[in-house]
Amino acid sequence: MGGSSEDWSYVRQAQDTGSVEPCLKIQDEGLRKSCSDSVNFKLSIKENDISFCEAVEDSSMKENCKKNLIFPRALEQKDPGLCDVLEDSASCRDDINLRFAFLDIDISLCNQIAQKDKKDSCLSYVVPLTAVQQDDINLCGTLANKKENCMNYFYYVKSGDNKQLCEKISDKSIQDSCLSDVIISRELMKSMGVLTPLASEYLRPTRIFVNTSDGLVRAVIM
Repeated sequence: MGGSSEDWSYVRQAQDTGSVEPCLKIQDEGLRKSCSDSVNFKLSIKENDISFCEAVEDSSMKENCKKNLIFPRALEQKDPGLCDVLEDSASCRDDINLRFAFLDIDISLCNQIAQKDKKDSCLSYVVPLTAVQQDDINLCGTLANKKENCMNYFYYVKSGDNKQLCEKISDKSIQDSCLSDVIISRELMKSMGVLTPLASEYLRPTRIFVNTSDGLVRAVIM
């Protein structure tokens, strides 16, 4: 980037003071715009004021400036509509809906996502959890490519001390984990004198299920 030593002294002055005024004294046009854009970007964050973003000339920087302010607001207010001031409003909306679909376990929010990969990722996570919550394995049928993974998750979580449900799991490693937990659950129930099978659901080891590159459930003992 060009500019005389005097121009660069104005750049440093603008950075030190947080003011655009020194930038306006720069003779080199490119450096002058870069200086002004940088200061306005920083001011937008400092003042939490999108009007400073409007003063940014570089289109890519202007968009990033706006998104830095709009996205947190949209999250805080749970309002994807705030994304509409952005050029790429669809991507912003998708990210907001994805975040709250995960937090609220809400299939309807997944279905509002426009970008296919994000939508599929959302559904592959939310549908199995919803199926368990609603005790409805038929929901797994809505996942064209992840139905089997969803059913494996459902059977595992619902198995309690029911060995037969574990045996319905198609993934060998998950089935083995399930059967192992059934044994542990039964031993705990026996040692504590618990006679109600339903209690086994609370006595078995706690596991968190995470999405992996191969699709869905892998259990991590906690």
